[in-house]
Amino acid sequence: MTQVVSDKKYYIELFRKNGFNCFPISNGTKIADYRYKGSKTQFNQAIKDDENYGYIPIQGFGTAIIDFDDKEKYRPFVEHMVSKGCMVVETPHGWHIPVKGLAGNITKIELFDYAVQDKKIIEIQGINHYCVGVGSQIFDDEIQQMATYVNRGTQEIWDGNNIDFHQFVDEICEQCKVSAHKRNNRSSYENMRKRFIDGKPPTKGTSNDYFFQAGMQCNTDGLTRHEALEKIRIVYDKWSLTDDFSQRSWSNIETKVNEVYDKDLKIRNGRPNGTNSKIDTTKIVDEFLQGRKIYSDRDTHEIFENNNGFLEKINNSLHKYLQKMYRNMEKSDYNSILFKLEGQTPDMPTTNKDLVSFKNGKFSHTAHGLVQSDDIADMGFRNYNYLPPTTENHPKKFLSIMFDNVRKEEHPRIKAGLRSILRNYLDPKISITHGLSGVGKSTGPEILVIVLGVYALSVSLDDFLNDRFIRAKIKGIRLLVFQDLPKVWSDFSQIKTLTGEQLRTERGFMQDAISFESKLKVWASCNYLPRIPEDEQNAMYSRRLSLIHNVRQEQYPEDSALIGRVAMEEGEKIISWILNLTDEECKYEDGKTVKAEWEVLASPEIGYLTTNWEFSDTDSKIPVIALVDDLKEKTGEEINIKQMSDALKNRGYVIEKNMIKNIKVRTRPSGQERIDTSI
Repeated sequence: MTQVVSDKKYYIELFRKNGFNCFPISNGTKIADYRYKGSKTQFNQAIKDDENYGYIPIQGFGTAIIDFDDKEKYRPFVEHMVSKGCMVVETPHGWHIPVKGLAGNITKIELFDYAVQDKKIIEIQGINHYCVGVGSQIFDDEIQQMATYVNRGTQEIWDGNNIDFHQFVDEICEQCKVSAHKRNNRSSYENMRKRFIDGKPPTKGTSNDYFFQAGMQCNTDGLTRHEALEKIRIVYDKWSLTDDFSQRSWSNIETKVNEVYDKDLKIRNGRPNGTNSKIDTTKIVDEFLQGRKIYSDRDTHEIFENNNGFLEKINNSLHKYLQKMYRNMEKSDYNSILFKLEGQTPDMPTTNKDLVSFKNGKFSHTAHGLVQSDDIADMGFRNYNYLPPTTENHPKKFLSIMFDNVRKEEHPRIKAGLRSILRNYLDPKISITHGLSGVGKSTGPEILVIVLGVYALSVSLDDFLNDRFIRAKIKGIRLLVFQDLPKVWSDFSQIKTLTGEQLRTERGFMQDAISFESKLKVWASCNYLPRIPEDEQNAMYSRRLSLIHNVRQEQYPEDSALIGRVAMEEGEKIISWILNLTDEECKYEDGKTVKAEWEVLASPEIGYLTTNWEFSDTDSKIPVIALVDDLKEKTGEEINIKQMSDALKNRGYVIEKNMIKNIKVRTRPSGQERIDTSI
């Protein structure tokens, strides 16, 4: 991990901008005084240079702080978070990781380590609890000297991406091998019911009690016998695929559930968590379903609504609506509602892959225009109208960004890549825009990420390859944008798999492994192209790569608002223009073209030979080392004699005793100082 200079003023401002309230603490201590009043602490208190400070999550801002009490035990975890680009604060005896972007009710949570007799080892601080801020100093009794709180990560606060707080806590528990409850004060039956609510099958040796408790949970939540059996069968099927499966028959489980319903057995106090909620969840569900077309994804527990002819996930909006309407709603109430919605709604329907839904109708790929249809479209844009292919409907700013700095003969490649985004198939081609830094290579794809909304994702290649939670997000994604590619690609096999396997299996955040049909189009940008290993060249050049050359030499003036502005002004024009592209306009280059263009840019020796040397009819000889030295002088690139010899042999030159036969300086066109290798 790297150390970042501790600047108290900088971090105080950073915390305040990200949803934390900072307040002063006397120097040398971490104990707050009268200036701290929990969630009612006065905002924007003055903090002197010689004072410590604390920072506390602000209600409604989705912020929290993870407080690790064991430094060495959780060092691998925090190093992973640093590698992901997050802030990690080292304390005298542990770690703090601030978090933003959480949804739901954020409270203090204590997490226990079972391996050390239920020792409290992690705290997640909510709105009434603070941590000492970066740059503060305290007197450490153990070492008998002052110790400083230091940021060992980046200045970026971990973004939870609107995940429910309780889901977040569960994931921390899983990753850090801890529990939110001590073993000795949590009912094992309650634990089983929680697993069932979360869609997790029973652990080894617990199936008898587990399915009995599952039946009681369903009966308590008002599900009918039939609905309960359907719900439990989903979990049973998951269990049958695990190593913990005991070969217990489904009929045996049915008997257990029927016993619950025959005797009308329910959880004491009417709620799994012992609360006395007065909310009638059955009535809420009935009222919610009136006049709505709702569907449930049984694998992910996601709820979808038919909105103007396409399916829209509504879990987050439903949660926010219920919290607003029923302020005393418990998490168990919400889980009960989800249970009942799943039990009373059909499975996800088959969508029409030919259709894209808009405000003004449904576009058909086959008909190349709007059509009348009662089918559910495979994708949709509820905020956009479809626009016919007229000049006035062209997204002029977007088209200028995408095409102005690219050779005309490459335009069909770009159009082919854009067209595939809105088509219902996996595009094996990765469109890669190469060029200098600051020339707008990634601007067009990043505009598309905003315009496409839920259908697009922008991420670094390394994060994608190394983070399974990010990879799980590609379900339903049509465009995956890799931010500036590294010069070296560590794993060609994963890249090939990404664009070559239509059926993918991934495990997301707090989800079991799910399989889905991938319809990805991958777009990337880079300043440098990697060398393609010889054993990968056929697959990569022939089937995987499409190369776009941004030939602009001057950097654009910085305009941080450009991407959002163009997306806002031309969103519906961009989508419509892409849909209106014809087969004749769209064509990828062939593998030979990709190979020729790629190797000139990826291998300095190939570009050098192409630019500077040609065959000679005379019996001339030049040492290989002379070309190696000349390449370094001209380009600054260093290669060895073997690399240069291999490049020469691949181009047909004969080498004897490190001497090149029949070679001469390339004849340059009149008035041209050098051959253009930018393609």
